[in-house]
Amino acid sequence: MIFDEQNTAFLSNKLCISITEFEAYLSERFGSKSQCFNALVSFLIKGEAKQKLPYLDVMNQSFEWDLLRNRAFEYIRASFTINDDQEDYLYETICYFCWYYSGGLKELFKHRQADNEGP
Repeated sequence: MIFDEQNTAFLSNKLCISITEFEAYLSERFGSKSQCFNALVSFLIKGEAKQKLPYLDVMNQSFEWDLLRNRAFEYIRASFTINDDQEDYLYETICYFCWYYSGGLKELFKHRQADNEGP
């Protein structure tokens, strides 16, 4: 099990992610290094982004996304050593949250590309 109870509930109920499939994918791809994703989700759920992003215009949203990404990676790197593959997937996960916080599931699915590897 990768995600704690609070993160599991958020991912499942808010983002409509199949936790079983997502955890299996993370475990297969990253093995024991997949715990950084639980830390990232905790950071994103408890952070200020969900209050800020919905009320910003496009320019300010882009600026706030960059700040959020930088803060998230600083937070993760303080506790985990991550490789390039993890960094790419962590970034993809951050994007999913930014889209969700900016406009809900509609915005999330509107921006998701077929070649994205997100959940």
